[in-house]
Amino acid sequence: MAEVIIITRHTDETITKYLHPNTVGSKKDVYQHLHQMMVNTAKADAAASHLGRARRRNNLDYLKSISVHVMVLVGVADAFTTEEEMRNIA
Repeated sequence: MAEVIIITRHTDETITKYLHPNTVGSKKDVYQHLHQMMVNTAKADAAASHLGRARRRNNLDYLKSISVHVMVLVGVADAFTTEEEMRNIA
């Protein structure tokens, strides 16, 4: 039971990294779907997902070799990639 409380607390604390606060307030069905998905994900699977993100190799040097036009997008509320990081990539 304690594990469920911890997972639910973590979900409540981090869900706005995946959904903009406006979406949380105005799209209750979207919020509820993501909340249930996060709470019901097996802890080993959730840990593997985070570990995979942490171990992802740095591709910045590779990006410099791309010689075609690309569009780089980021939102001001992006919790994972800042505007400054995207400017450096672009």
